Amino acid sequence: MRRDAKPTKAKVEARPSAARKPRERKGSTVREKATSEILRVIGSSSTDIQPVFDTVAESAARLCQASDTSIFRLDGDRLRRVAHHGSIPAGVIGEFTVPLVRGSFAGRAHRPHR
Repeated sequence: MRRDAKPTKAKVEARPSAARKPRERKGSTVREKATSEILRVIGSSSTDIQPVFDTVAESAARLCQASDTSIFRLDGDRLRRVAHHGSIPAGVIGEFTVPLVRGSFAGRAHRPHR
């Protein structure tokens, strides 16, 4: 008994993929600019952290297209506002705190396992 020969597959030559330049997206350039600005401020503020917090708050507002942002820092069992950017009055920086208790959103977000 003779077997029929398998049909041959057409040979397709592999073509090297053309090197494509990734498309610049608006968001990536905004992120790069924000990162660059934050790093510049870090480099120029070796002892004072407040300009860094202020720049992070401003960059966060721009990245998120938000009209207002606040930056909080852990201070014992509370979060203390250390920077603010935007039109909503925030009061004196450092005076506003949020308790880290299980009944608050900040408390559950920061310490979900307790």
